[in-house]
Amino acid sequence: MCNIFEDVQAEKARARTKEEKDIAEERRKAKEAEAKMELHESKAAHAGEKLEGKHGHGGHAPYSTHSKCCHQPSWWS
Repeated sequence: MCNIFEDVQAEKARARTKEEKDIAEERRKAKEAEAKMELHESKAAHAGEKLEGKHGHGGHAPYSTHSKCCHQPSWWS
């Protein structure tokens, strides 16, 4: 986010009118919001991966021990 700030400062320095400076400020806000959104998406993806890894151990057997189960092939029983 530091680069965003530096880019906007340079853009503001080039801006001559108040409207151009306001536009530069709005661009800064939009870029910051986008960077924050990417950060939150990255955090959520990482948290999901961690959670998925915790649930990967143990669990139930792939086939039931019941005589008729929807997961078993018809020839099994």
